Amino acid sequence: MDLIRRLRVTEPAPEQMRRVDRVIHDGVMDADQVVFDAATGTVTIPFAQEPDNFEDLPGPPLERPVLRRTTWRYREYRVPLYRAVLLLRRVRSFDMGTTGEAWGYLTQLKWEPRLSRIRIPLGARDDAVAVVESFDREVRLTAGRAGSIRRRIGRFTAIETDRWR
Repeated sequence: MDLIRRLRVTEPAPEQMRRVDRVIHDGVMDADQVVFDAATGTVTIPFAQEPDNFEDLPGPPLERPVLRRTTWRYREYRVPLYRAVLLLRRVRSFDMGTTGEAWGYLTQLKWEPRLSRIRIPLGARDDAVAVVESFDREVRLTAGRAGSIRRRIGRFTAIETDRWR
């Protein structure tokens, strides 16, 4: 897949960490697709993400959500999802956790400097933990589509989101 946007952070400055967290927030990932390559010290976490999370990064325009229908109760949008990858480099050890769902939402990465580790909260699943030599993470957005979701925004209800089949 062609790389169309990229963000790499090599020092844990608070603003840089927030930028990465904004990009990965609510990205849908599958724990079975996470790969730790001990030889290169790299953890690869593929995930699907909405284009709005990548607006702050330079690159070509991305497909926008499309209004599919409007009723008196709600507006329904078809929101595209793009394939993205979160890379953690210079990793000495990695534990994905063993309990919980096989998939989850990425929310943020927590840097614990005294322990030299990055903790990845995965919702209903145990946190994933990467012990690292130094702080180095990168998010890549590819041109590949990962599908779409249906989002309904109601007048009387909260926002509902589900997979578009």
